[in-house]
Parts: sequence; structure tokens; C-alpha cells
Amino acid sequence: MENSTASPANAIARIQNARPFSLSTSSTPIGSKSSSSVGKKVVIKNLGKPKPTGGDNDKFSALDAAIVAIQKKQPATATLGHLYNMVQSHCQQSYGGELYALIAHRLQDFANFISQATTDKMTDETNDITFLEEMNSWWHEYTQQLEMVRTIFIYLDRFYVLSKRNLIPIWDLGLKEFRECVLQSPKLRQRLIDGLLRVIATERAGRQIDRNLVRSLLRMLSNLDLYKELFEPEFLKASEELYSQEGQERVTELDVTGYLQYIDRRLKEEVDRSTTYLDFETQKPLLHCVEKVLIADHMDSIAKGLDNMIANGDKSNLSLLYRLSSRAKEGLKSVRHQFSSYIKKIGKAFVCDDSREPTLVADLMGFKDKLDGIIIECFEGSDKFKQCEKDAFDYFINTKQTKPAQLIAKFMDLRLRSGNKACTDEELDGVMDKAIVLFRFIEGKDVFEAFYKNDLSKRLLYGRSASYDAEKSMLAKLKQECGPGFTMKLEGMFKDMELSKDLVNSYKQYQKSAEGNELSLKSEFSVYILTMGFWPNYQPMEVNIPQELYECQENFKQFYTTKHSGRKLQWQYSLMTAIVKGRFKKGVKELDLSFFQTLVLLAFNDKSEISYEELSEMTKIEKNELKRTLQSLACGKSRVIQKIPRGKDVNESDKFVFNDDFADPKYRIRISQVIMKETKEEVEKTEEQVFQDRQYEIDAAVVRIMKSRKTMTHTSLIGELYKQLRFPARSTDLKKRIESLIEREYLERDKTDANTYNYVT
Repeated sequence: MENSTASPANAIARIQNARPFSLSTSSTPIGSKSSSSVGKKVVIKNLGKPKPTGGDNDKFSALDAAIVAIQKKQPATATLGHLYNMVQSHCQQSYGGELYALIAHRLQDFANFISQATTDKMTDETNDITFLEEMNSWWHEYTQQLEMVRTIFIYLDRFYVLSKRNLIPIWDLGLKEFRECVLQSPKLRQRLIDGLLRVIATERAGRQIDRNLVRSLLRMLSNLDLYKELFEPEFLKASEELYSQEGQERVTELDVTGYLQYIDRRLKEEVDRSTTYLDFETQKPLLHCVEKVLIADHMDSIAKGLDNMIANGDKSNLSLLYRLSSRAKEGLKSVRHQFSSYIKKIGKAFVCDDSREPTLVADLMGFKDKLDGIIIECFEGSDKFKQCEKDAFDYFINTKQTKPAQLIAKFMDLRLRSGNKACTDEELDGVMDKAIVLFRFIEGKDVFEAFYKNDLSKRLLYGRSASYDAEKSMLAKLKQECGPGFTMKLEGMFKDMELSKDLVNSYKQYQKSAEGNELSLKSEFSVYILTMGFWPNYQPMEVNIPQELYECQENFKQFYTTKHSGRKLQWQYSLMTAIVKGRFKKGVKELDLSFFQTLVLLAFNDKSEISYEELSEMTKIEKNELKRTLQSLACGKSRVIQKIPRGKDVNESDKFVFNDDFADPKYRIRISQVIMKETKEEVEKTEEQVFQDRQYEIDAAVVRIMKSRKTMTHTSLIGELYKQLRFPARSTDLKKRIESLIEREYLERDKTDANTYNYVT
């Protein structure tokens, strides 16, 4: 501090203009709890040592009179500087304790006066607002006067009180006296708390209140350290009772979306309330209370509304549902459970509805896209909701053991066939990604492999692939998903096709160089060499083939044996195709036919009308295959022959006539080939082949495990098989295969324990 040569009176005059004190000289902010928090302070410089004034009997009378004048709102003749000097003088003469006691006595008297005055004015007829305004007015007056007193005795506060550990600052002393004298009264205290609660309840009911009044009184309680003790517990209890009753009423009156919006509005109101006039620390327990009685206690009812929201695509309310449920204990768990139940219910309905089979895969893709969008946009991309979705798809998509896998394979077959202009290359790649996602949920992936391999073979052999690059891309996706073992045979099919092209080119060179070889002049002959282990199992058929084709076969066989000795060729007539020229009244047409269709039409070179029995004898085509072939030629869109009598079905008593009037605007016509349309028998055959392959795989797994372990209990062996098998299997089926291996002497039961198996070396 700087030293000053001015007199004490002049120094004070620079600060307070030497005016007698009055209530208007200072302002006390509501919420101050100590001298350090007062808004306006008087800064006192070093005024030097004042001289004592007055005798011993009246040494405190002037200061006592000043305090009384402040409390009675009366003017005083003494200046603030003079009073300050008196306080400083008394303190330096060791009268600080007496001064402190004097202040405490006067503050206590005034606090008692306020208590009595408030009690006298309070009756049962006094409304809450009147009482609260009265209490607030006294509080402001008391704190303003307390600030004036502290200003006069600031030297005492700073140089005497701070040196005594058992004394508190004058500001805190004043708050203590107010708390003990005014709010220690049970009647006043209860009326104050009840009045505040009723006013807040009025606001919650939708009516306007004086928020400044409520804020001031709550700050008063906070400054007096009574907020946490008196108000907050009662307030939280009243809030819980109100919202508990309201929640019970609203949850029955409103639908789920309306109830969610009601909760959201109430929570926003409480947040606004806690930031406007409540203590900020009240916000957390208050919101917890509201969340418990409005959300957690009704979580089951709230979660049930999720089904309609998803079905209607109501993303705004789904977001609200997620946000509110996350605020309740176990709230999101209930929503996830309902989310999973909804997916299982809708997905199972899709899979079990036979009429949806043609569109099932597309429907499931759309369903999953919708759910993925909801998880990202409404559930904040929650990993737990993604896992719920995955588990639900795993469940319902396998309710039918083989059908979904078969349909996914067929879906991809349609997308990968030539002539499919439904999507661009980029869109096709996206479709393949979505198909892989559905494929990932399938437990019996070997079923998908079998059907996909059948369809792929037809696309490759008949040149029906839309894009070789797309085929390779799908193969790469399957390889990445399941590993190289899964796609080994599929990759072998592509390799055979590439090798066959090179082989055919070599054969053409061989034909040109061979002396006297005129086969190339009569027809063009191409061959695919298929490795038996890579391709589907085709049953060989013996048919009567034309002499020209027989000569081509023998010629190629001679060529092939020179290249690869020791190999045996087996001709698959069911896979062969031919381009045949047909002469009709309206001109020559080229017909793209299966080999069986070709044999049937060649029979009409000799006769214009042939019976079913004659065709069967001439071609030696298997009975059902012949019927399907005749149906495609005589009952389809392009009727090269006509059936007598007419009809959609072919009977053994029917006769067939060459249709010389056949006409088509195109020069080359592809007759619908039966081989490209998978029949029910072929589906059953594929499923049976999958079943047989599974038996072999189980046997191989058992032998592989037992060979490494030598001895295992039945339970341990079954558990290990579940880990290694890539398809779902029942324990009874596994037990049958183990029994079969025991019969074939691969295993034996332990002589001392029937539940233990030993490997037979």
C-alpha cells in the first residue's frame, strides 16, 4: 500500500464523499456467501494511526448507534470515515472482541425482529406469493444492512477476525444469525418450503410464475447452507410423486410416440428450470428422478412401440426413443430386445411364406437396408444394435435349413446371367455385396455352394454369363468370406474353361493339318474338357447320336489321346448344344437347341409326322427328358413342331407333326432349353448330393480327430465335431456316423467305458 499524508477524514471523503451512511450506499448481490463474494467493496488505504475518542463508558456508543440507525433506516450524522477511524482505534486498543460481540448482538436482534414480524403477518389466509414476497423483501433488506455494517467494520473484519480461528467473518456471522433466528422457526421454514414447492408445481401445470422471486429465495437458502438440507429433498420427493402419477395417466392415454414426446417436453422443462432458478447440482438428481418414473418404470410399454415406428419408417421418433431410452437404466437393453424380436418376427414370416420365394432374397436385402439405415441414423450406429440385427438374421434365416441358401444362389444366378440389363456394373457389384451379407448368415453354406456350382456350370457351358469380370468378382468375394477351400472347385471350373479354349484352338489346327479330314467342312465342333471333381455330378445318358456327330467324337478322341494318354473321355449329352438350320416355307432359320432337341428335330428329316413311341425308339432319350424336350418344341413360344392333340402336357399317345408354317422375324432363334430350367428332380438331386457330401465330411472329421487324439469320450468328440464342421448337424446324426465308423472298424468302443472311443490303427 502507498503511504498517504492526507488526514483520515479527507482520505475517506475521496471514497465516500463524506456522506452520512444510508441504505442506498451499497448493494449486496443475492448469492454472496462471504466477504470475498461481495460485488461492491470499499478500498481503505493506510490512513495512519488515529487518536482515541470518547471516554471508557461511551467508547462503543457511537458505533452501536450507527448499527441501530442502519437497521431502523435512519440517517446518521457521523461520516463513514469517522466511524472507520473509531473501529480502527478500538481494534488497536485491543477492543476487537467487544466490537465483534456488539455486532453479533445487533444482528441477532434484527434477525429476531424479522422472524417476529414475518410470523405476525403470516396467517392461514396468506397466499404463497404474498408470503414469499415478504420473506424475499426482508432477506434483501437484511443483506443490504449487513453489507453496510460490514463496510463500517471492515478493519475489524480484516485485521482482527482473520487472526482468530474461532471467529467467522462478519458477512458469514450475519448469515448465521439470520439462519438461526429466522429459518430455525419450524413454522416459517415449512411455510417457505411448501410455498416454493407449490409455486413450482403451478409452473409445471402450465401457468406463469415470478421466476426471479423463486430464484432469489432459492439463492437465499443456498447462501444459508439450507438448500441441500431443507429444499432439495422435498423438491425431489414432490417431483417424483407428480411425475409418477402423470406417467401412469399419460402412458394409458397416449400412444407411444405421443408419450415419448411428452417425456421429451418434460425433460426439457426440467433442464430449463434447473438452469434458471434451481441450484445447478440439483439437475442431475432431478433428471434421474424424472427418467426413472417416466421412462424406466414404463420401459416395456415404450419399447413395444418400436414395431410400428420401424414399419412406418418413423425415424424421428425412433431417434427420440433411442435417446430417451439411453437415459434409463436397462432402457436400451429393452429396446434391443424388442428390436431383435421384431426382426425375428418379420424375417421368419418372410422365410416361411412359400409365396414369397421368387422375391425373398430381394425382400431380405431391402429389409436389411432399412434396418441398417435405422441403426445408423436413429441408433447412432450402435455396435450392440448391429449385433442384435446379426443375431436375429442368424436365427430366422436358418429356420428353413436349405431354402434360403438355394434362393440366394438362384438370385445371384439371375443377376449374373447374360441379357440381364437390370443394373450397371457398379450396381451389380453392390448387389453382390448385399448377397454376401445374407450368405454370411447361412449356416449350411455347402448348400449354397452346391446350387451356385450347378448354376455357374450352366452359365459357363452355355455362354450365359453377363460378365466374366463379374463372375470373377463374385468368386473373389466368396473366397474372402469363406477361404480358398470353399472356392477351390469353382476356381477349377474357370480353369477348365480356359484350358478348353486352348485345346479347341489346337484341335482346329489339327483338323486343318490332317490329310483327308473333311469334318471341319461339314460342321463346327467345339468341346469342353471338364475335370470330374470340379463340376457337378452329371449322370451319363446313352442316346442314338447322328453318324456325323459320331465321326466328330471319334476324331476328337483320337486327337485328345495323342495329347493326354491314359485319360478317359465321357461324353455328357445332356449338356450339349447345337446350332441347326431349319428350312421352312417362309425361309431358312438357325435354331439354337439343346442336344436332345436336336435329336428330336433331326428325326423329322425322314418323316413329317412321328408318334411319341417312334421318337422314343429313334432317339433313346430317357422318358421324362423326352417329354420335357417335346414340350419345349411343341408347346412353347416357338413351336417348330405341333402336337396332336393340342395341349400343354405331353402324353405317350401323342403324335407330332413338323410345323412347315413356322415363322419368326429373327434369323437365329433360341428355343427355350429345358437344361437351363432347373426341375424339381434336379433340386432334390442336388439336396441329396449335399446330404451325401455331409456324411462323407462328418466321417472324415471323426477319423481326423480320432487319429490325432487316439482316445476320446463321446461328449468331447461331439463337441470337437461342432467346432470343425461348417454346416449345422444334429447330435443324433453325428452319433449315427460314429456308429457307422465303428461298424467299418475305424473306431472301437473302450472295453472299460462304453462312452469312450479308441482309434483303430
